[in-house]
Amino acid sequence: MKRKLVLTRFGLTRFGLTRFGLTRLGLTWLGLTAISTAPADTIDTTGQEPWERCGYCHGIDGISMSPRFPHLAGQRADYLAKQLLDFGSGRRTNDEGAMRAQAEILADDEREQIVAYFSAQPGPEPQAELRSESAERLLMTGDSARAIPACVSCHGTKAAGNGQAPALASQQADYLRKQLDDFANGKRANDALNVMPAIAKALSVQERASLSSYLAGIPRTAVQEARQP
Repeated sequence: MKRKLVLTRFGLTRFGLTRFGLTRLGLTWLGLTAISTAPADTIDTTGQEPWERCGYCHGIDGISMSPRFPHLAGQRADYLAKQLLDFGSGRRTNDEGAMRAQAEILADDEREQIVAYFSAQPGPEPQAELRSESAERLLMTGDSARAIPACVSCHGTKAAGNGQAPALASQQADYLRKQLDDFANGKRANDALNVMPAIAKALSVQERASLSSYLAGIPRTAVQEARQP
């Protein structure tokens, strides 16, 4: 008989974990390990809320413990909604198909619940701050000589995001760098206006890396302040 791996709602939350002597990091590692080794049809998600299934990779509170997966906590609702639609339709494919398998089976109301839940969560803490005058200049003023607009012109004050342009502050540096690289080499192509591919191609490899690290060090509290009327 094939045994099913049951990852319950209780097993994903941070509440009551000390009862079992499990740390948040340890539980996340355990969950990710189980998912990576168990066939998809042996993971029983019966009774879980839609966002709890996202928690296996992105953290139940939207704060990922792996640099491979982006933080979702406090992210712009419009951006999250667009990415789920793009993954589900195949317009975004730069994650080796992992998200499409999840997004294409979501009902409209499930997608709405996921977006509402994660966009309302408190944002992550910033990574170690990396001071970079060149990265700050790209963020605030861009480089007109290379037709690179300031990041804030689309992503908003303090990298807080704007509509479908995501918040970048306190995001995983490795994830940000991969997205810039993927835009530059054509692996990510879900920008309808082709703005990000053009910008990413104009940046050097080193500039993409330093800008990503710089953005990861901007406190997400700045995002929350920038959203206040």
